[in-house]
Amino acid sequence: MNKVAKIADNAKVFVIDDDDIDRLSLTRSLTRRFFQVIDYVSAEDFLKQVDPLQPGCLVLDIRMPGTSGNELQQQLAQRYIRLPIIFVSGVANVEVATYSMKLGALDVLEKPVDEKRLCELVKQACDSSISSFHKNALCHQMVTRLELLTNKEREVLPHVCAGRTLKEITKVFGVTLATAARHQNRILEKLEAANTTLLVRQFQEADFQAT
Repeated sequence: MNKVAKIADNAKVFVIDDDDIDRLSLTRSLTRRFFQVIDYVSAEDFLKQVDPLQPGCLVLDIRMPGTSGNELQQQLAQRYIRLPIIFVSGVANVEVATYSMKLGALDVLEKPVDEKRLCELVKQACDSSISSFHKNALCHQMVTRLELLTNKEREVLPHVCAGRTLKEITKVFGVTLATAARHQNRILEKLEAANTTLLVRQFQEADFQAT
């Protein structure tokens, strides 16, 4: 088994809750079901150590001092870190649950949490994370490569991915044909694509928007 396959099979459950009693209870419940659990007292502590390629899921309190659960959810989305999230909360009303799930949460459970339901959701989340590991790895790779682009190349990129010709790009940006060609060639080089067709395919495979 290669290294990537080993990583993909090694799903972890990250429990984040500022309440020591609740965090310990959640950790014990999941550990008893043989999940690999790492717990954190705050979202900030988790963000310091998060591995964007680590499959698994988050069991996350909504209301916490500092960065809240929903704020962490949004920060992870901005970083293209696709860990499924299961929220736990002492105030899991309809409004809170609807908002959290609209942002992509798998579910919102009210404390005290039903252990059987929690473990079912965690199993579902970890299985989903493992199955999408390859796509997530490609997405992270794409994010890393995009950081190499200049601001102008980032502006040109969506037009290249949309299949616009060099002549069309010159009209959009008011540049010469040579300049448009240079931007396109540098984009292809930095994103390690032999041509625009393969570039578009890379974005599609990573489920990533070229914006």
